[in-house]
Amino acid sequence: MRSGNALLRDLNARLNLPSRVRSDVLREVRDDLRDMVAVLVGQGMSPEEAERRAVTLLHPGDDAVQGLAAVHRSPHEQLSVRLGHEVVRGMGRAAVLAMAGLAAAAPVPALILAGWMPVWAALPLLVLAGVMAANLTRETLRWWVRREQDVRALAHAAVVQGATVGLAVSWGAFATATDAYIAAARWEVFAPSSLALAAWVSRVMTLMALTLGVAMLGVFGSLALMQALWHARNLEGELAELLHSSDFTG
Repeated sequence: MRSGNALLRDLNARLNLPSRVRSDVLREVRDDLRDMVAVLVGQGMSPEEAERRAVTLLHPGDDAVQGLAAVHRSPHEQLSVRLGHEVVRGMGRAAVLAMAGLAAAAPVPALILAGWMPVWAALPLLVLAGVMAANLTRETLRWWVRREQDVRALAHAAVVQGATVGLAVSWGAFATATDAYIAAARWEVFAPSSLALAAWVSRVMTLMALTLGVAMLGVFGSLALMQALWHARNLEGELAELLHSSDFTG
């Protein structure tokens, strides 16, 4: 192994770590190589010879690679070592389900206090809120706990989040229009009292507020996922630069 880039590529292949963590480790090794090359050049070596010498001195053996992996384990891997992979995987699934259930159940007390609301109108919105929360929670665990940067998964999650926003808004508009049509048909037969009219207006406003709340949950989730996607793509570019175009002799 004669070049720093070859050393980094070899280390990248041997480290059993998420790509985000590998990027951190490779960056540290690159900086150590650069420092050593600078020292050796200062001692009179040519830059090329200094790089070869630094690579020889810093090339890690299997024990060193395992040590680097242990030091840089993600929180997910640390928990897996202590509790077991199945337990930690179950905890992650439970967290996703819990957040989905919380998002779906949170508006229910307000709906009850607001008065009667058609189940067919409110239930799909609650389900969509649960889907949004589950989707965002899953990617949050991947990003912060597992320290992964799966660009494809993030892009898929962002599409799902955006689609649920569209579905929520579309369903809210459809449910409002349908409820208005049903009420108008009933009022053609029986003229509504002022109390009945006020109750209908309150129901429609509640449905619109629920639609807006679910849509805003999805919008902010989409923005967070898009930011993570942008960051993940930058990290991929940085990793490619580390492996193929790092300069150790400049």
